[in-house]
Amino acid sequence: LENMVKDYRNDLYTNSYRKAVLNKNLDTIISSDEINTFLNKNKEFFRLKAPLFKVRYIHLPPDNVTQNKIKLSFQRFNNDDRIFLDSLSYQYNSYLLSDSVWINKSNLISKVEFLNQQNFISYVKKSKFYNLKDTLGVYLLFVKDFLEKGDLAPIEIYTSKIKNIILNKRKQELIKQFEKDILLDAIKSKTFEKY
Repeated sequence: LENMVKDYRNDLYTNSYRKAVLNKNLDTIISSDEINTFLNKNKEFFRLKAPLFKVRYIHLPPDNVTQNKIKLSFQRFNNDDRIFLDSLSYQYNSYLLSDSVWINKSNLISKVEFLNQQNFISYVKKSKFYNLKDTLGVYLLFVKDFLEKGDLAPIEIYTSKIKNIILNKRKQELIKQFEKDILLDAIKSKTFEKY
């Protein structure tokens, strides 16, 4: 038991020291060039398994008095329009105004009330504006962009994952170099022992 405790204590010291050296020497800054290079070398792993969409959407009640202003701001969608539309969001039945965020098909269908599996292809066309009206209200939809299954995924989706992969690779290389240096130092100082 004493030998096991001694080995465990040595392992704890070794791991703590290794961790301290890693934290001190690991370069955690990852440039966008490194991310792009990694993505380009590994494109096949970053192909979409399902389509993604960037849209904005508003569902207004049928009796909304600012309907025309909202429609104009929704189509133009500059900074002032965004602020204006956001300030009136309490009037909407539902809305989705962050057209810089990618969403998948099922989320899009759940957010946009008039969309379903049957009419989806009819309404989801790039750079198209739709203004539909029924007894439940007025629907404004603009499809800013979409990517199809098999397309290269947008980099913003995988940036954090790629950063983690690059960091882990750096850690492994640093650990290997660290262990190699310790071994060479032990051989040089003749303190190397074989068990």
